[in-house]
Amino acid sequence: MRTMAYVAAAGLTLVLVACASSQLNSSAFSKPRTLALVSVAATVSGLATGAAQDREIAADLARVSFNEIGHSRYIRLVPEAAVLRSKTYKAIKDEGPTFMGVVAPGYKRFSIDDEKTRLQALAKELKVDGFVFVQGAYGKKDSGVGIGGLFNAPIPITAGRSKPYALFAVVAYDVNGNVLWQDQLEKTSDEGITTVMGVGAYKSLIPKFTDLMKAASRELVAKLETQVAAK
Repeated sequence: MRTMAYVAAAGLTLVLVACASSQLNSSAFSKPRTLALVSVAATVSGLATGAAQDREIAADLARVSFNEIGHSRYIRLVPEAAVLRSKTYKAIKDEGPTFMGVVAPGYKRFSIDDEKTRLQALAKELKVDGFVFVQGAYGKKDSGVGIGGLFNAPIPITAGRSKPYALFAVVAYDVNGNVLWQDQLEKTSDEGITTVMGVGAYKSLIPKFTDLMKAASRELVAKLETQVAAK
């Protein structure tokens, strides 16, 4: 089965497009698979970040993805430098839809179907069994209450809390574009910030994203290993 490694943002809901949220070909992992991480992109919303900070978040996502997925006993990731320095990889067009977000430095956003020929050439060059696409989504969840009436304020005053959340989505394909593993998981922090009238120090939530992404990706890798071992 083929699908697209795209994640789209719609308000606070993020969905993996045109596919179920979880899919695993357990038999494909009867032995460890050598894969190449070829696309890492992040979507950041509601945090008042700029382009430079979004790129930093995407770069952090790439580091987390490589470290956590690479720790699986069923997946061997080729070195990042081998992928990004490859002439074949550099020839891939960075033309994925904008809803894929900001790409991590050196990586590209693209459809596996559009670049199937180059990816198969890359597989031969790197001696890999397939490819990994990662999409991260970052944002905040708000809660609040109107308190204007308590103080006879001329306009309602809204006080609330904002907590950071992060969604980690991963799709691994074989060299023919068939899905080997696909899953996604969202994590929300127990900690947050106080907001008044929708105003708060939202950027202070950003440092929490690394731990949220580590937790989400680590849990998905553990789920993969449990499911493969059970077959």
